[in-house]
Amino acid sequence: MSGIAAVWRLDGVPLDPTTLDLVVDRLTPRPADAIGTWQDGPVGLGHRMLHTTPESVQQKLPLANSTGEVVVTAEARLDNRAELISTLGLPPRLADGIGDAELILHAWERWGEDCPARLLGDFAFALWDARQRLLFCARDPAGVRPLYYHLGARLFAVASRTSALLALPDVPRQLDEVRIAAHLVPGLHDRTATSYESILRLPAAHCLAVGTGRGTPRAYWRLDPTRELRGSDAEYSETFRELFTDAVRCRLRSASPVAAALSGGLDSSSVVCVARALQEAAGTGPLVTYTGRFPTIPGCDEGAYVAVVEAGGGLAPRHLPADALDPLGDLEGTPELEGETLQIPGYYMHRALYRAARADGLRVFLEGTGGDIVVSHGMGYLHELARRGRWLTLRREARLFARAFERPTWRTLRSVAASAAPPVVRRTWRRLNRRGLLGAPSLIQPEFARRIGLDERVRAAEPAWNGAGMDGARREHWRAMTSARLAGILETLAASAGAAGIDVRDPFLDRRVMEFCLALPASQKIRHGRTRVVARHALAGFLPPEIRDRPGKAPLDLMIRSALVVYGRERLDRLMNEAAGVLAPYVPPDSVRRVHREYVERGTRQDVGRVWRFATLTLWLRHTVR
Repeated sequence: MSGIAAVWRLDGVPLDPTTLDLVVDRLTPRPADAIGTWQDGPVGLGHRMLHTTPESVQQKLPLANSTGEVVVTAEARLDNRAELISTLGLPPRLADGIGDAELILHAWERWGEDCPARLLGDFAFALWDARQRLLFCARDPAGVRPLYYHLGARLFAVASRTSALLALPDVPRQLDEVRIAAHLVPGLHDRTATSYESILRLPAAHCLAVGTGRGTPRAYWRLDPTRELRGSDAEYSETFRELFTDAVRCRLRSASPVAAALSGGLDSSSVVCVARALQEAAGTGPLVTYTGRFPTIPGCDEGAYVAVVEAGGGLAPRHLPADALDPLGDLEGTPELEGETLQIPGYYMHRALYRAARADGLRVFLEGTGGDIVVSHGMGYLHELARRGRWLTLRREARLFARAFERPTWRTLRSVAASAAPPVVRRTWRRLNRRGLLGAPSLIQPEFARRIGLDERVRAAEPAWNGAGMDGARREHWRAMTSARLAGILETLAASAGAAGIDVRDPFLDRRVMEFCLALPASQKIRHGRTRVVARHALAGFLPPEIRDRPGKAPLDLMIRSALVVYGRERLDRLMNEAAGVLAPYVPPDSVRRVHREYVERGTRQDVGRVWRFATLTLWLRHTVR
């Protein structure tokens, strides 16, 4: 994806062109199709271009309006172009040539700070309006495009990578210890914090205007948890199919052939099968798919499911030996360490697929990462049954769920029963567990926890619920879709894709799909142990029965554990020994050693997760603290 930056010296001192060049040089992609800068006294905008839409090939950014008083830099793919062109009164002949950044420029001139709410698609942009002495920036509703900023007494700067902001001398490099804790403690997420105290994240669906007396992010759009749909199964299925199909169609708009991930799971298969049908109808294709294979790891290889999708034709499959990937070895030299900490364990597999696609000359890559969260497994319904004390119904649903996923019923019941306890009890349990008072190793140094106010921060990290009277299933769904965890996942993937010169697009993260799925009743999310009901019904005409009816997916923790044992055992042992010293200000060294020992002896999902967090945080601190 393209990279953007904007810098404004609030003290009025002219911006050094060399400084702006340094900022732009730290953006991705590398190499870029085009590099552009614009400067006027204390203000400068920059752009590193990756041609991914037909219009972007002719687009030169930053772009000024006819008077030169408004300038924009943008990383955007707008999906309601025809609507915008009509509403803005632009000549219809421009439909095939006008760039998305130019549409944003026209939208600003018509609607000002309300323009982001009128845009549909994935975008991040920064805009300078000399008439108002105002620097304005915004980010798309799902947070697909990353955007960070520094706002100090003398400087306001915005960029799509934190490392670009760190090129500015006025931006301090002091680490934010809360972010370090967030990497260690599940559930501690912050929608605005980054790894540096002086740099903040602009949250998804937010804009920020800095001028005279302004500088506070403002939400321009929110998921509405009070909206609840009423209809039949057939009506729900038809609407989902229409929305999802259009979301895929919008993401196929590309200047070059499109690639897609195909894991054999429900989400990636849904994206691939719908995209294939659309391309066949349009006479384009084939769709190039990338699959990571794990033939040497029992229970992990999805080859049989992938094969039934490929049997439908219309694809150009590429299979990668994912069981030969060395997760930590590849990670040690990655440029993504120059910004945020690593958020998700499966990061290295996505990165390998992106690299392979770029090596084949592709730039646009379809993903289905958001499917689990947006369509929802409906586990909030089981939690609601527990909270209401409807134990017989819970037992029946849990038994059916466990049978579908081939897991013990008691494990499902255990995972939801705790939700029936009052919040204070749950918080106390988590606090005691973090401190190592319930048998597990303490993951946080007591002094570190006190210094950052860990308990209060964990409590505050839960999204505030503003849907009084709504059922628990919708509450859990809304929390998942608005959580900082999703933002972390998307930004990790964006960093990986940017380093590879890839534009990642996820139809599940279309604003229309998100709004619709949240408003569905619980019966469309889970029914008789069957999850993601609406998607299975709606896409029955696209998906092979083997995919439509499969309950789950291969265990990610088993893949990572096998990869670490086979390709990185010595490296992991060395890293964990190093971690005991590097992480000592944050984690008791004895806890690091114990976690490592338990991982070697047991290798449970929890053990794998803890070892991964310790190892990747050690790599990041080693790279950052110099």
